[in-house]
Amino acid sequence: MSIGNNIKLRRIKEGIKQQDLAEWAGITASMLSQIERGKKPLSPQTSCAIAQALQCSVYDLVKVECKIELAEANG
Repeated sequence: MSIGNNIKLRRIKEGIKQQDLAEWAGITASMLSQIERGKKPLSPQTSCAIAQALQCSVYDLVKVECKIELAEANG
């Protein structure tokens, strides 16, 4: 699961529209859509802005991905 997927799942769980989250994070809805689909890389600044808009930490958005990578590394 990617960070984009985590953002989308959290946004949907919270009942937030894509347009609203994008506005709160200071990005376009098009950019958020690309991030959620894994088509656009996420800068540290944008990661922080999205996390703040979702009222969570950046770690909350990446932790599943980190666990998967760690499990794969430990093989």
